[in-house]
Amino acid sequence: PFYTVLIPVKGYWRLNHNEHYSHIGPGDTVFLQPNTGYDVTPAMSGEAAFTEYKIQMTLLDPPGGKGAKLMARIQTTLFG
Repeated sequence: PFYTVLIPVKGYWRLNHNEHYSHIGPGDTVFLQPNTGYDVTPAMSGEAAFTEYKIQMTLLDPPGGKGAKLMARIQTTLFG
């Protein structure tokens, strides 16, 4: 399973994830749990761009390893 991180770069976007709608823009970061369905569409006319990262834990990363610590840090940063 992949974690998904969306980072809007330019313009504003409408995010639909599990039938919840949000608007995101530059400076926002979205962190989605594995197997979360989502759709992203431009929320206004003009230029728009975003970056999407897929993060996967590996079998080589033991519990409490670097990957797990990175994911914990991302979750803490985004959700407090």
